[in-house]
Amino acid sequence: MRAAVDAGEYRGFAARIWQTAGLAALAQGNYMTAYAQFSRLFAADGTPLHHHFS
Repeated sequence: MRAAVDAGEYRGFAARIWQTAGLAALAQGNYMTAYAQFSRLFAADGTPLHHHFS
């Protein structure tokens, strides 16, 4: 399912998937995978790639 999501078109949905995958990896103690998933949420300069306003 993750591979089928176009991150450019559905940025909010893709961000949720990456966040959830990162949290799941943290819960399992897999810190490298968690870092890889969380890093997809930010640009190289540290700014968020997706802004969620409630």
